[in-house]
Amino acid sequence: MKPPRPDGTHGAGRRGTLLLWLLVLIASLPLASGLEARLETAARVTGSDHERVAQLLRSEFDSAFADPLILVASGIAPGDAITAEQLSHRLTAALEVDPHVAGLLSYENTHDVLFLGARGQGAVILVRPKDPAGSMDATLTQLRALTAMLERELRGSAPALSLQWTGAAALNADLRRVSATEAQAAEARVMPLVLLLLLLVFRSVPAALLPAIAGMVCIPIALGIAALASRVLPLSIVLINVVSMLGLGLSIDYALLMVGRFREELAAGHDGPAAARRTRRSAGHTILLSAAGIAVGFAALLLVPINEIRSIAVGGLIVLAVAVLLACTLLPALLARLGSRINAWPVPWPRRWSLPHGSWSRATGALFRRPALFLLCGLAPLLLLGVHALDLRISLPRGQWLPRSAASVRAMTQLQAMGQPDLSQLIEVLVGLPAGVSVDDPRGRALLADVSRQLGRDARVGAVRELSAAAVLAEAAGVPVTKALPQLHRMFASRDLRTALVALIPAAGTDSIALTELVRDIRAGRNFVLPESAASILVGGLPALNADYEDSVRSHSPAVVATVLGVSFLMLLIGFRSVAIALKAVLLNVISVAASLGALVWVFQDGVFPNIPILAFCIVFGLSMDYEVFLFHRVLESHRAGRTDEESMDDGLRLTARLIASAALIMIAVFGAFCLGEFLFIRMLGFTLAVAVLIDATLVRLLLGPAIFALAGRWNWWPGPRLDRLR
Repeated sequence: MKPPRPDGTHGAGRRGTLLLWLLVLIASLPLASGLEARLETAARVTGSDHERVAQLLRSEFDSAFADPLILVASGIAPGDAITAEQLSHRLTAALEVDPHVAGLLSYENTHDVLFLGARGQGAVILVRPKDPAGSMDATLTQLRALTAMLERELRGSAPALSLQWTGAAALNADLRRVSATEAQAAEARVMPLVLLLLLLVFRSVPAALLPAIAGMVCIPIALGIAALASRVLPLSIVLINVVSMLGLGLSIDYALLMVGRFREELAAGHDGPAAARRTRRSAGHTILLSAAGIAVGFAALLLVPINEIRSIAVGGLIVLAVAVLLACTLLPALLARLGSRINAWPVPWPRRWSLPHGSWSRATGALFRRPALFLLCGLAPLLLLGVHALDLRISLPRGQWLPRSAASVRAMTQLQAMGQPDLSQLIEVLVGLPAGVSVDDPRGRALLADVSRQLGRDARVGAVRELSAAAVLAEAAGVPVTKALPQLHRMFASRDLRTALVALIPAAGTDSIALTELVRDIRAGRNFVLPESAASILVGGLPALNADYEDSVRSHSPAVVATVLGVSFLMLLIGFRSVAIALKAVLLNVISVAASLGALVWVFQDGVFPNIPILAFCIVFGLSMDYEVFLFHRVLESHRAGRTDEESMDDGLRLTARLIASAALIMIAVFGAFCLGEFLFIRMLGFTLAVAVLIDATLVRLLLGPAIFALAGRWNWWPGPRLDRLR
């Protein structure tokens, strides 16, 4: 008896391959279903000032100013039976005895009008939860249940009362839920459309079902592997949407290539197993070279020390590996088993929808006669779009970009309606005191007062809270300083009293972009003369995170771009043994990225997320490599068979144009489905990728690439076989 073939095309090998993938899928489903609960939603920049401040506040301070949960109580009207002060007293009393609360700040215990709404419309309470790192979702669920009960009790005194939680932790919990829900909704929206497109492409039910099966199998397996990786790596919630987007796109893309090539082999007279083996060798080589180009982009993202970007890199590499393995093992086994039945149940195709015979030959002939004209016609619109990329502003978009369905986002809106500053955007300035000086010493108090005075003069700062200012408020409320001092130390001083917290409250109406610039000004000493006697000054808080995030992306982008360009060029040089083809592919990919970013600026005029350009560059560059490899692998095959350049390009376009157009159409549908959600970041990324694929599959691969190929002539094949040793 013959041993099973390692490629899975022998009977026993096919059964083993199918069983193995079935077991992997079954094992992945429970892991994938609970993945969102194990992923981080807060962004982190490794080694940044924001990260150092957050660590110090967690380890050395006992303050509710450090990453608090924020309870927003709104809806108090002038005729209500309860005032804002009474409401604050009632809520404070209920929260202080709750086992999930480690400490809180409210008007009741600070006598600070910062915690009352303008014109007595409501109250604000900052809560420091117990064990925020380990059980925040459970803690928030319990606190929301408590405030829902209180809201029902107090509705008799204030009919319009609303109690909502916000703050970074609450936003993160809501974003986790919305992210998982939107990924599932996008998949549900796009799958019927994908199946319809596949039926139109292959005109056969079995041939259309195989790529769809590959896409549906790829996502849960990739998410299951990501769940295992999350136990040793800190991964971000954005991984779910990226894996879903790319999992569908890449797995269907590769399956299209495998099924199309298999049907060609069947038409050439090979039986099912033989056709599957030949498909695996020829199309498999193309898939591996294409996947290597995409892997370069994702691997380069690992250079950026930001957990979100590294998570996208890890998720991209996982889903890419799963898509390639599915295409090169599971699909050949299924194809060998189906054989000629792959063409069963044909779908009728109107003859008027088909291109006339010889259309590609005539188009290729026209292009080779006037390549410069075709090059200019294709290049002009891309350059016009690319010019808009020069206006790209790498910062958070202005206005509301968070999902409006999230309760924490609605609470932020209520906070603004009350005339209160956004306390989730407060800036945490940690002032290290000189040796031998504590926060209670006259020198320490004078230094902190100087810092507070300097920072408070900025128009972007609505109020400053530090130890001395809090003591003045306590005295004004009739609380002796000696009695208030222990609590004030917990709020504004480290345990050793050597480091002080100065909290900068944003002025009402100040947006996140202005606050990010304020952080940069403080760090650079612009518009401030901070005391030289301070041992150290560190700036944290959400605006500081935004500044660190943007600066990290900007500083690492040149290395990422250089890595992607250099390694991609080298891989194409080795794969095609041609300097001209490799250089052309790299340059055209850069043009595709610039045009897609220009379209992003054109549609989303008001700023983009700092990570969008670098993500778009790496992902678009890899996806563009897909179609380059698909087309020029067939051109190279024809050239090696002795055909002329024009005949080789004619063969390449005739054999791959329909495949590239179909794959691109499906990719656009997948990316477009993710543009319909509430996450502005995912909408921007999906839009950019969809535009890039559209540009690449039409103007670039079917017009610019062939035109440059025609102009290059004999240089297309230099140095040729001389690179065999490098291969």
